[in-house]
Amino acid sequence: MTRLICVVAALALGVVGCGDDDSMTMMDAGGGEDTGGGVDAGTDTGPVVDSGTDSGPVGCTEGCDFVEIVSGFDHSCARRENGEVLCWGGNQSGQLGDNRMSHDDCSNGGAFVVDCTSTPVPVAGVAGGTLEASSLRSHSGNNNCAMTETGPVCWGRGVVLPVGSDQPTRRYRPEAEEQFAGVDAVELTTANMCGLTGGVLTCLGDNSARQVADDDNEDYREVQTIAIDDVVEVATSAGGQFMCARTASDVLCFGSNQSGQLGDGTDTHTACGIDIDTIDCSGTPVSVAGDLDASTVTQLSLGTNFACALAAGSVWCWGDNGAGQMGNGESGAGPNVPTEVTAAGTDNMAISAGGQHVCAVKTDGSVICWGSHEEGQLGDGEDVGAHESCSTDTTFDCSTSPVDVVLPGPASLLAAGFRHTCALLDDGNVYCWGWNDRRQIGQDDREVRTTPVMIEGLD
Repeated sequence: MTRLICVVAALALGVVGCGDDDSMTMMDAGGGEDTGGGVDAGTDTGPVVDSGTDSGPVGCTEGCDFVEIVSGFDHSCARRENGEVLCWGGNQSGQLGDNRMSHDDCSNGGAFVVDCTSTPVPVAGVAGGTLEASSLRSHSGNNNCAMTETGPVCWGRGVVLPVGSDQPTRRYRPEAEEQFAGVDAVELTTANMCGLTGGVLTCLGDNSARQVADDDNEDYREVQTIAIDDVVEVATSAGGQFMCARTASDVLCFGSNQSGQLGDGTDTHTACGIDIDTIDCSGTPVSVAGDLDASTVTQLSLGTNFACALAAGSVWCWGDNGAGQMGNGESGAGPNVPTEVTAAGTDNMAISAGGQHVCAVKTDGSVICWGSHEEGQLGDGEDVGAHESCSTDTTFDCSTSPVDVVLPGPASLLAAGFRHTCALLDDGNVYCWGWNDRRQIGQDDREVRTTPVMIEGLD
């Protein structure tokens, strides 16, 4: 599960992937696998170097410390201080960005074959060489964006379907996003992209749940201005097709309200359709209600049909609670207004919501997680099945209260993906845990890891 945050605030917090939060048309509230990105799906663009040989990590001699990490549906990326970016995991949509479509075979023995690698590879530059980025964005999808000196560039699964096609474009190396040229920062989902410039929020892409804040079901190929003044942060959903934005004094959400994730305490907005379902949604941004003091919020992070906010060190969540994402000892129907996750304490420095789990890094560098553990993404070392049972479409392992992640040292950055999580430790190493089907936690097998493992090749 990516968000867009005021650049100054993000650097001050030292947070990436904190909303890491995207709208994933291939997932519903109960999760599930990507069905839209096999190696034969999509429309390729540009030449692809297909040498079949990994080039290995970038040789770095200056500015080599990692300062940012992000996690997507089945991959993760890390950015060095000097701007170099390395990615690992699945590549069925080109999300590794190294201009190659042949690494290793991550098939499970069946007909579905996925290109992947457990070894971090350098992301290519737009015009050659390697990418030099000032920030990264990704969130539980098969795409990534980065800010560069010349503007935002993106790679992986395209946001807007090409004219005359029902398949997304696959971009195996970064391409400039001309419609967002000049923005201060970008945020993306699988089917939406937003830019923030001087407090003005603009978005394009899928509008089936009114998540481009317009009351129709037209997909927008050109940017639309969202009617919220002085935005400092926007967070995008990992699958619930909604967004939330923050101003200095308010938190507003728009799009799907399928599970109460708009947070305004009502379910009487406009009816709209997602796939075959008719649900409550709002094309007009609505202010979250309840006891949350919006003026104290410093970060938003959205998962699948639920949202969380960090306010004065406390975590507040609302929406779907089928996997215990609210963190207060219960699962099932969740609150439709922000509710404090009291069990998480008041000393949280940053939060990151994945598909159906949430993690937080404390001021002392320790990490806690709660919610789904069906692929080991809580990272507490306990076997899958050792916790309580939660049920959405199926019954699976979860923890409705925060558990301690078993890390060998304090963490500074945190990024929750769909069913895996990564952390950057103070010693400069990146550790990941959870789902490894596409090698997204850097291990050359398909085995789940419930205890964090270090990513090799990030020297």
